Parts: sequence; structure tokens; C-alpha cells
Amino acid sequence: MKDSRNFVSSRLRLLRVASLLCLLAAPALPAVALADTVEFEDGIFNPSEWGFEIVGSGTSTPSQIPLGGNPGSYRRITQSVTANSGWFYAFSRYGTNSSTRYEATMFGAIASVDFKVQAQTISVINGQIPGLAFALKQGGQIYVQSPFMNLSGPAWNTFSATGLVASNFYCINGPGIPDFSATGMPIRFGFVTMNASFSAAITGGVTEYDNFKVVVNIAPCFGDLDGSGEVDSGDVGLMLLDFGPCPGCPSDLDGSGEVDGADIGLLLLGFGACP
Repeated sequence: MKDSRNFVSSRLRLLRVASLLCLLAAPALPAVALADTVEFEDGIFNPSEWGFEIVGSGTSTPSQIPLGGNPGSYRRITQSVTANSGWFYAFSRYGTNSSTRYEATMFGAIASVDFKVQAQTISVINGQIPGLAFALKQGGQIYVQSPFMNLSGPAWNTFSATGLVASNFYCINGPGIPDFSATGMPIRFGFVTMNASFSAAITGGVTEYDNFKVVVNIAPCFGDLDGSGEVDSGDVGLMLLDFGPCPGCPSDLDGSGEVDGADIGLLLLGFGACP
């Protein structure tokens, strides 16, 4: 039976807590290597654990199918795009609580993101093959991977993208690109099913998805202010020099506009050699 693994790396949290306890207890500050990835994955697609939003003119309906996936249950998207209305996006957004989103102030800046999902096309409207793209939501904005991938079927195939950085995304409901820095807002990951109509013909179809997975590759050395390759007393010294109001300073790790005790706490959580 397939398990739904709705988690961020508990090992990462434990290592960070262990690092902080050692720093508080020991006269010499030890080097503690932190985990360098955070993973999110699901193969059940329980409706209570997935959000859904559409951008464009048309209809799109998600559903959980209990049998026939690869294996077990899976997600089905049924959509129809209004004629001559342009691009249409149906965003399946994973997670509904804090443990299923990426918190940059907790884990650090994002170096890149890897995405994988299995999918198949069951039917199409007026011959248009739907597109698939990795997507994320940050601060109310939805960002979509470019270029998108054309779906295939009807058979389960794996679609993936690796090494995605912020510039690989565009916003479908506003301007700009996502913020992958250490002070970026929380991020939820997912995928979009895409169709478009630029004529008098409607488009759309039925597509299915299983075994969703995202790996966030954390940028090395969160808190390494002097570029020495480790977070150490030199970085603490630099942070103390910036203490107080300091908007935009590298020492302002949580993006609050000032360097304070919260930033020192974040720096201490990463104390030691870089991963």
C-alpha cells in the first residue's frame, strides 16, 4: 500500500536543534553539518491536503480517484477553456499547514528546486494536448515553470525538471519572479495543468497525476557573512557591527529591517562548517 509522506526533513530540524544545544552548552563552538535538502511528496492526493486555484476563463475540477494510479489513488483534473480566451491555468497546490511549505527563514536560501510527477492524458478537446508545469505560490502570487512540458498518454509517464532557479519561473497573476533568498516569504509547491484557446474552439481535456515530489536544494552557508566557508565567530562579529536598524543588510537574515536577537538566533542555528 502506498504511503503519503507529507513532511519536511525532520533530520534537518533535529540537526539544527542539536547544533543550538551544543552551542549553548559548550565553551568551544562545534562544527555541525546541516542537511542540504528539504523534500515534499505525496502519492495519495487527499482533497483535504491539496488546494486548487484557476487563472483564466473556463472551468477545471480536481478529484481523487481511489484506484488505478501508479499504484493506488491519484489526482484527476477535468477542464474546459472558454473559446478565444487565451491561456488557462489550473494550479494544484500541495499542503494546507506549515509543515508542507518551505520557510526560508528556517531553512535558508534556495539554490535550486527539482520536481517530478507521473501523469497521463485521458482525453482532449479539439485536439489540443494539455501542458504541465511545476508551479509554486508565494505571497499570493502563482509562479509557473518555463518552458512547460506537453503531456502524453494514456499511459503513466514521468515528467521532471531539475536545477530550477527563480529566473525559470514567471508569474501568472502578477509581475516578477519568486524570491528564493533567505528572507523570502513561505512557499507552497505544486503543478499547473495548462490549456489555451486563441480561436472560436474550446479546448481542455482530462489529465491524471500521481507520485508528486519536490526536492529543495538549500543554498550553502546560510549565515556565512564573511564567505569563509563556515558560520563562525567572524560572522557573529560582522552581525554585531550591523546591530540595530539596517534594512537590506546581509546580516538581517529574517528580513525584518533590523539586525537583532532573532538574526543572531538564525545565525547560531547554522553555526559550524557548511554542508
